[in-house]
Amino acid sequence: MHPLSFRVVLIAVSIILIFVFLRQFATISIDDVYQFSQPVLQENGEYAPAVTSPKSESGKGDSKAVEHASAAASASATTSEDSKCVASSSPTAQPTSADVGIVSMLYGKPNEYYVKAIETHERHAARHGYPSYILRSNVYPLHNGVWNKLAYLLHLLVAELQKPEQERTKWLMWVDADSIVVNPALSLDIFLPPKDFSNVHVLATKDMNGLNAGVFFLRVHHWSIQMIIKAISIPQHLPHFGLGYLEQTALYKTFNDTEFRESVIYEPRIWFNTYEFHHAYEGKHGDFQVHMPGLGKDRWPHMEKWLNITSGPEQAEWELPVEETRYPKETKVYWNTLRYVRAVLNYAEYREKKDSPAKDVKEAVEDLRVTFLYASDAYKKLKEKAEKVHKMFEDHTGNGTEDSNHVLKQLGQCRDDLLGSSESDTNPMKGSCHFELDK
Repeated sequence: MHPLSFRVVLIAVSIILIFVFLRQFATISIDDVYQFSQPVLQENGEYAPAVTSPKSESGKGDSKAVEHASAAASASATTSEDSKCVASSSPTAQPTSADVGIVSMLYGKPNEYYVKAIETHERHAARHGYPSYILRSNVYPLHNGVWNKLAYLLHLLVAELQKPEQERTKWLMWVDADSIVVNPALSLDIFLPPKDFSNVHVLATKDMNGLNAGVFFLRVHHWSIQMIIKAISIPQHLPHFGLGYLEQTALYKTFNDTEFRESVIYEPRIWFNTYEFHHAYEGKHGDFQVHMPGLGKDRWPHMEKWLNITSGPEQAEWELPVEETRYPKETKVYWNTLRYVRAVLNYAEYREKKDSPAKDVKEAVEDLRVTFLYASDAYKKLKEKAEKVHKMFEDHTGNGTEDSNHVLKQLGQCRDDLLGSSESDTNPMKGSCHFELDK
């Protein structure tokens, strides 16, 4: 045979073999490639039987039986209110122009506590006109099913940003399935940043382990897409980086990266990520929800207790109008404190350009800046540090120029306007704290 003819035949055989291989591979589900012990909740609201890796003992059964069982589960879907409540949500079927969209995921081994907990979020969303998006399939199982959180958020961000701006949902609120809405009377607007904090794209909370990614807000913005892409790529691009809490650690690392950290704000965790501990609930009547991380097997009796509360007569004791809760006063003080801190830091930057502040002043300013970036939830301590820096500048007025001392007086007026108002005044100051900085 001519050498050229032989090469043509070899190439043709190779193409055929590749085609056969790809066709065979395409008939294998992702659950046949990766071992997962939990069944998947289908779009009709029913759970399909578990499908495990062929290598596992539980996966030796007839695959056709699994297919038939799955088909039977799909056929058994009902139109009852209960089944409607857990039906998958579609972004295209939801209202537009909402302030917040509720996002979570629910799939795997059937768990009535998780189902009922998610239902409290769906009822709350429906009550306030928020769309709700519940992922019902393990669509991103390459590392661990928990990474679906970031993959789904990325999908929703892209879906929202392709809409006209006036039709987009403004924020997405992620909630883990072990969180339960306790006070559905509350609108989520009370947690969102004022207009003069338009650079804030994440509202998060922290505990003793750092970031808790069980509940957080994410602004619908191209910034959020860039952040999610970077976080979700860490297992591929930094395989040796220690991700002790998986996607939570990846998010925390990404939040702390230079290009993202100034757009992340930590709010007091007790506001919207209130914990149930082994011994007690850390919140009080009127708080938004209860979250149960780190409880292990004790999670189930605690969830049962709270689900009974939210579906029984005790609910009336917890469902309070916003004006009877902690939020009006605390949110006002919080945002005005952050405004004041921002003004102090702006003045410090201005003074750095005008003259050279003393070493101790520079150190205090840097301490304030770091606290503002990483611990804004501790706003009382933040206020103390800002006042300390402010006083240090006042004590060093002799070192400043006439212009800088004039601006310092304006900063004092700014402090009085933001922090000196009556605690009974529940209307947060609108706008930022401006003062005249010459160029």
